[in-house]
Amino acid sequence: MHRYTRTPFSIMYLLHDVVLLLLSVRFVLALTDSIMRNEATHFLYKISQPLAEPFRDMFPASMVAGVQVEWYTFVAAATVSATTILLLQLLALLTRIADEYIKRATRRSR
Repeated sequence: MHRYTRTPFSIMYLLHDVVLLLLSVRFVLALTDSIMRNEATHFLYKISQPLAEPFRDMFPASMVAGVQVEWYTFVAAATVSATTILLLQLLALLTRIADEYIKRATRRSR
């Protein structure tokens, strides 16, 4: 729980985890072949579609041992994680630079 309350980037962690959860559940539902069988599954697919769709043509779904594997959903989840890590690292770097600038400016003004 501290992941969402102790850092200045808590909203990014929360968004990352929600998106990753949506994509992970979608991936598992595709593996279990329960696509569009009820309203909850339909809703999950509908809200996660914009996240997975850009990768559909590059990494199409395939059948492996009689199970449908949505590779594009897996790649979308990996891309979201990598992008979040890069953004968090960039924001941390910018925060450190800003902190150093503020420290130098306050030392000079004394």
